[in-house]
Amino acid sequence: MTGVQTCALPISTSFESLVGVQVPRFFFASRAAGGGGAAAGGDHGEVGGGNGAEHGSRLRDKVMLDFVGMEEVDAATQKGMLDFSYYLTIGNMDEAHRAVKLIKKTSLWENMARMCVKTKRLDVAEICLGHMGHARARAVRDTVAQYTCADGMLSQPDVCAAMVAVQLGLIDEAEKLYAGCGRYDLLNELYQCSGQWDKAVQVAEEKDRIHLKATHYLHAKHLEAMGQHTDAIVSYEASGTHRVEVPRMLFDGAQTAQLQAYIDDLQDKELYKWWAQFAESSGQLELALEYYARAGDVLAQVRVLCFRAEHARAAALVTESGEIGRAHV
Repeated sequence: MTGVQTCALPISTSFESLVGVQVPRFFFASRAAGGGGAAAGGDHGEVGGGNGAEHGSRLRDKVMLDFVGMEEVDAATQKGMLDFSYYLTIGNMDEAHRAVKLIKKTSLWENMARMCVKTKRLDVAEICLGHMGHARARAVRDTVAQYTCADGMLSQPDVCAAMVAVQLGLIDEAEKLYAGCGRYDLLNELYQCSGQWDKAVQVAEEKDRIHLKATHYLHAKHLEAMGQHTDAIVSYEASGTHRVEVPRMLFDGAQTAQLQAYIDDLQDKELYKWWAQFAESSGQLELALEYYARAGDVLAQVRVLCFRAEHARAAALVTESGEIGRAHV
């Protein structure tokens, strides 16, 4: 990934024209005094003499996006970073690494990595992250490899830039990049990982419906872990896993009374059968018979009655149930 990356450079409306370029700065002629000054541009300053205002213009400078954060570094560091950028652009990686091998200032590398999110210089970002002293560069490298085509071009550079943003904690930037390239599945995951569950569910409902039930399920697991069982039940129901997960959650929490109330309120035959099996396993055979009856499970009722040696009652139930009951017996 070599070559010059272009990007827009916002400038103040008080600037009149570009005067010159001396890396890492652009120099502009400002309009007449009173036209906004430094406050309008936000990050540019006056360069040169003090009588420029008398002639209606002053020389002002603005740092190039690739070099934001290195305005105040010493001359040796600045030269190293300029050489690094130059050699990286022409593809001379050995010289690029040699130019910056003595630079240990983490904040400088972090500032450059942040700008790489905007310029999408992923080759630079990987090096910056590596010099910041942690393993974040591996995640970026893996993402770049995933989206690199056979011809060496990136199929989805915004996704790779978003991964850099995530590693730097720039969640808002990552959000914009994922939304901008239509990767709502990754935006959904970003919201989940950052604990923004309402946004995750909203994205799943509107843009990523293939993952809607999975999102509800993961939200429910999160709510369960937080002890918010009432809200977790709602999300488990939305995910379609409530017949398994709600009984497990309430039973694990020793909330058997709440579980029975939930089953009675939902009036679901599968849950009636689950509660009947639980009652039978705990020796509450009369309660088991009641819920097997609600579930319409004739065979299970006959089995329990025969276990209790209530053969006449079992025979009567078979007779009342008709041919289906006889077939089971």
